[in-house]
Amino acid sequence: MHEHIQLLTEDETASILKVSPGTLRNRRCEGRGPPFVKLGSTVRYRPVDLQDYIESCLRRGRRGRSTSEPTVLTLDTRPASNFRTRKSPSSTRVADDDRED
Repeated sequence: MHEHIQLLTEDETASILKVSPGTLRNRRCEGRGPPFVKLGSTVRYRPVDLQDYIESCLRRGRRGRSTSEPTVLTLDTRPASNFRTRKSPSSTRVADDDRED
């Protein structure tokens, strides 16, 4: 029998990596992003490949120690309809004290 393979969309993958879909596309074109599956003109990502990619991006501090405590990564593989996108607050506001008169 065939096994069900979970594939993530560009938007879902970008959300997991905390980057914009455009950044994800740029990294893919430069060969710097996670492995992907091309189905016709559609791009998809396998959660296992995404987890391996994140692991490969781990960096060490100057003395060979991890820059943070070990983290267990769990990918949310719910259907796309359950994913929500949050907009970050605008960082372009200027405090009243910082404005030039």
